[in-house]
Amino acid sequence: MTRLFDLLERLPLGHKLLIGFTTLLAMILLLGVQSLRTQNSLKHEMQQLYQQDLVGIELVQEARVQLPHVMQALQRAVGTNNAEIRIAALTHMHDAQKRLQEAVTQARPTLRRQTSLKGLAEFEASLQRLLDSGDDALGLVDRGSLGQAMAVLNS
Repeated sequence: MTRLFDLLERLPLGHKLLIGFTTLLAMILLLGVQSLRTQNSLKHEMQQLYQQDLVGIELVQEARVQLPHVMQALQRAVGTNNAEIRIAALTHMHDAQKRLQEAVTQARPTLRRQTSLKGLAEFEASLQRLLDSGDDALGLVDRGSLGQAMAVLNS
């Protein structure tokens, strides 16, 4: 190591400056290449996050949007005495329920976190309870108990 310093001391000033700036330029280039590699890696990871997680979130949001449509159509079907309105409401409810089930089915493979999976399971359980109480309410409407049907649906 001392021999290297001795050699550098004997060099003319122009050569010392040239070696210094060349070394500095090489270090800057290495740092730039490393930064570009890191940036490319982050870009790739962000695309993966988007493709996996955000698409799943979009599907979960679609399910959340369809739930009020199911509930509204169910309330309209239970709350009317008109058969045509009831049939139209039930058709709308089945369409919204189908879109909701499709969104949940497509979202399930994209969810990886335990909290997300637990939330989805709770959502599905609540949806099933809603659909069961809706079926009970529709059965009561068919038997002519509109008041009881509304009470079952609102409970």
